[in-house]
Amino acid sequence: MRVMEENGYNGACLGVLQDGKLVYMKGHGETNAGDSIPISSLSELLTAAAVMRLAEEDRVGLQDQVFGPDGILGFPAAVDMQLYDPRILDVTVLHLLHHTAGWESTKSSTEFHLASSLHLSSNPNDSRSTADVSVLADQLVQVVQPSSLDLTSDPGTKFHLSDKDELLLRKVIETISRQNYKDFVSEQVLESLGMWATELRPGQATKSLKKLLFEEGEILVDRHTGELIPTPETWYSTIPDLLHLVQAVGHQAPSRLLKTETVKRMLEKPELPMPQHVEMWHGAGMQVNNNGTWWKGGGGGSGFIGTALRKLLEHRGYQVTLISRTPGKNKITWDEVKKTGLPECYAVVGMQGSNILNIFRRWTDGFKKEVWDSRVETTKTLSQAISEASNPPKVWVSFSGVGVVNLLKRYYKPSYVYDYDEDSPGGDFDYISHLATAWEEAAKLPAENTNTREVIIRSGVVLGRDGGAIKQMYFSFWFGSGGVIGDGMQFFPWIHINDITRLVVHALEDEKVTGILNGVAPETITNWDFTKAFNTTLKRPGFFPLPRPVVNFALGEERAKMLTEGQAVVPKRTLESEFNFNFPKIKMAFDNIFSYRKGFFWY
Repeated sequence: MRVMEENGYNGACLGVLQDGKLVYMKGHGETNAGDSIPISSLSELLTAAAVMRLAEEDRVGLQDQVFGPDGILGFPAAVDMQLYDPRILDVTVLHLLHHTAGWESTKSSTEFHLASSLHLSSNPNDSRSTADVSVLADQLVQVVQPSSLDLTSDPGTKFHLSDKDELLLRKVIETISRQNYKDFVSEQVLESLGMWATELRPGQATKSLKKLLFEEGEILVDRHTGELIPTPETWYSTIPDLLHLVQAVGHQAPSRLLKTETVKRMLEKPELPMPQHVEMWHGAGMQVNNNGTWWKGGGGGSGFIGTALRKLLEHRGYQVTLISRTPGKNKITWDEVKKTGLPECYAVVGMQGSNILNIFRRWTDGFKKEVWDSRVETTKTLSQAISEASNPPKVWVSFSGVGVVNLLKRYYKPSYVYDYDEDSPGGDFDYISHLATAWEEAAKLPAENTNTREVIIRSGVVLGRDGGAIKQMYFSFWFGSGGVIGDGMQFFPWIHINDITRLVVHALEDEKVTGILNGVAPETITNWDFTKAFNTTLKRPGFFPLPRPVVNFALGEERAKMLTEGQAVVPKRTLESEFNFNFPKIKMAFDNIFSYRKGFFWY
């Protein structure tokens, strides 16, 4: 209520997100809990997220010039350059995101210059024709309404919260993407997050062009005699939709929409702010309070498998340090590893990598690069740090197949006939198999290395109670919609979370273990077997199969093959290394995973 009173709002709605779930929602004043309401400054986050998607795909740079002959928006051909402050040539995309382009939201002197260009003065010696002024008026109004591009300070030196910044970013998006702003944001942000209730509505006419640009007594051309200027189109949304957005860009899972590095970049304030309003300076499209502690970054060791492994290692007396994108307790950052190398340690375990089958990310070149870099480039960083260490670790264990669905299924070529073991040849037959091969190559240490034992674990689909594939599929199976994928005959390599973490410890502690280990259970099953076991354990029917065309449409055909095709993979060398599986059969795994479930409630 205090916020409503301070800002003169007639209504507001409060939503609370806890552990990724909406736990509280209430309307106040004239607003009901489920109402679609104008989202005000949160529109900036939508626009900024769209800009950052373009930046991740290298279609726009944050330091790109906005105006001028080489700028993104250029200049309207008929505009007199003398009307513009020359400093606008220095305005960049990042300045617009930071609200430091240099103009204020109030009417500035140049607007009066624009006014003099748009009106016919009462001076009878004015030689301009009505037609000439009308053409100029059209082009100027299209670009600069509702206010001009005059600057009151040098770009990057002062913070002024102005709607003009977001309006120009909308133009940048349209120019770069060659799409309508609304369509681009809907496709790249809203649809990918399931924000179906969010829409862009026309603004209401509020200000008169005459009132904005002209002094009393001035004569306007006929076609611009005081018509109302509509405010910019406004985003309307609901609390559940907005919490989808908030969660996607910062709460535990930034990779749902943007890379973790991108989110971190959006939160950074300008490097050299002036003393004025320092505490108010915005990040690049986002601003958070509470010292930013609400925002979390991920890295190897903080996900489903990494968390389980860390707990097991600590239980066995190991001191675990995570390599993360953000600093913190018992953490070092990737930048520190690149600059100063690894601290002295007994072992390094690499299991980093963004989720390839993230249904909220389209299979674009930009996302492919993210998937590649999060595996291959980070693994190169670790292997280089190990090889350059003066006192290298005793063992280096890396994964090539961590995720909800793994790369193991594409390292070996899909087949209904062959059984693949660790010595079977891998493939380079498509993007995914090429990625798996490159990932393992990146993990290899130089031939002269003799001090560090190397182990690579090719992991199957990891099944466990606290995350991964089971947690994502649980509700669809509970409600009877858990069916086979495609014809269901594709093989499904899998392993229980308890066994994959124990296998890592086995690789760390048994000095005889080297080379490739297949991290899969001994029992070979198909997708049909997996689906039947899942439904049987839950005592639920499975009515709805997922046809191959639907999967292809949802994920893209190249990526969908990880679900619709499979291989029979056996852990030959793993068993030969005297590793014993606690859960060798799928029924044993499901019985354990669901042993604590009571009715519908489980998590």
